[in-house]
Amino acid sequence: MKANWPGGDFSMVDPLAAMCQRIVDLLSQPRTREELEAVFRQVWDERQVLQDYEVLGFTGERMDVCRKSDGALGSLGYQDSPRFYFCFIGTL
Repeated sequence: MKANWPGGDFSMVDPLAAMCQRIVDLLSQPRTREELEAVFRQVWDERQVLQDYEVLGFTGERMDVCRKSDGALGSLGYQDSPRFYFCFIGTL
């Protein structure tokens, strides 16, 4: 389904909203690393995330980052306990 937004086709809005809702539903209770990897494939703990990303700040339930390997800006989702990071989404 394509969203009818002034100024262009923003068909990515619906899949992104669905993905965000899936993350919220998934994190309604703490998950193990294995459970998160089954959904998001790559998961980082606190030490690992600092090796791969520079932390720029936090926005709600996302952590704003710069990927060290290529300078890509984006954000990672995270859960508090146990603390894991996942689902890098680059900015457009």
